[in-house]
Amino acid sequence: MLKTILSVASVVLAAAGITAQPAQPAKHDAPNHTYFDGKFEMERVLDWGDRPVWSADSKRIAFTVDDEHLGPAYEMDLATRKVRCLTCRWGAAGHVARIYYLADGSFLLEGPPAMETAVSTIGAKPQRASQTFLYWMPADASLPPQPLDAPAFGEVALDYDHSPPGVARIAWGEYGQTKRMMVGDIVNDGKRAFLVNRTAIYAEATRDPQSLVTFTETYDFIDNGKSVLFFTKEKGRPYNGMYKADIATGAIQAMPTDGQHNETHSFPDVRYGLEESNRASDPNGPYRGMSGHRADALALLLGYDGEADAKSLGSRFGGKPVDLYVTDWETGKKRRLTAVGERGGEAHQSTPARDGKHIAFSIRDADGRTYAGEKGIFVGVFVN
Repeated sequence: MLKTILSVASVVLAAAGITAQPAQPAKHDAPNHTYFDGKFEMERVLDWGDRPVWSADSKRIAFTVDDEHLGPAYEMDLATRKVRCLTCRWGAAGHVARIYYLADGSFLLEGPPAMETAVSTIGAKPQRASQTFLYWMPADASLPPQPLDAPAFGEVALDYDHSPPGVARIAWGEYGQTKRMMVGDIVNDGKRAFLVNRTAIYAEATRDPQSLVTFTETYDFIDNGKSVLFFTKEKGRPYNGMYKADIATGAIQAMPTDGQHNETHSFPDVRYGLEESNRASDPNGPYRGMSGHRADALALLLGYDGEADAKSLGSRFGGKPVDLYVTDWETGKKRRLTAVGERGGEAHQSTPARDGKHIAFSIRDADGRTYAGEKGIFVGVFVN
């Protein structure tokens, strides 16, 4: 498989005059014993911003203005706390919904259709589902985001540990008439990039018509790069949670759950996850498996199942704030890391660093409430 990937990528690169550069992912030693037994400390590093993500060396975070509207992408150096705007110089062509670091330091972005020719999109709400697309930008941000011609939905999974040298393997979901999960390889020469070896792992209508899976929002590569961890809303019942898909076969398997809303990223030690859950704010409600969504989002998801009263149910049961937890997939043990829901806040858009010790997340007002505390971007650390 490795030889095949390298061969196909090399042909594409050679045709474009590109020489692949080897990626150097940061080494990590996940301190799994401290996830439950050690001290957890958190610090606000910025009083604004959202969707923070880590660089491969765990020294910088990239982020957006908020998680519901398009805008420029920024970067903070955690040692100096210096912030630079990555895409401001490109005007509307740099107003994105999400941003990620690839292992070589270049950027993967998610933005609206034809972002490269956009006139004015700042402050606009991102067009979800199949109307958001993938873009690439060099590490020095000297060139505007260039389209990779791939519709994408929500989170994108990045494979730092099992990608061939010079290749960034990713997985993403498409949300069109047929909902698919895709894998592919990004190759670049520092100026141009191509998304090659695109393969459908899962297509709801064709691969597994009996599955409960609806959309596939990809989170991480797990099982030594053989599976993709993803989030979904199940068909016909008020529950959303985590599943995994086998890349080779497309087989789908539900991850262990307690029935709450539980969006979960994997730590580098994949036995453990960083979970966003409404466990404290809605322990026993009839829609606790979905009520972590804001009211309008819950109404939308209930509408997909043909619920005639979706709007009023969304208003009644949606918006139960999520807090952060560590979860042990093997034992089901949970550790609560934040406690902002009781004060009108929500800790969300969380992500583990590659060093296995740090996390980044945002705190904002909960749906229809005002948080009595500090908002913005936070970094947490597990202390031995």
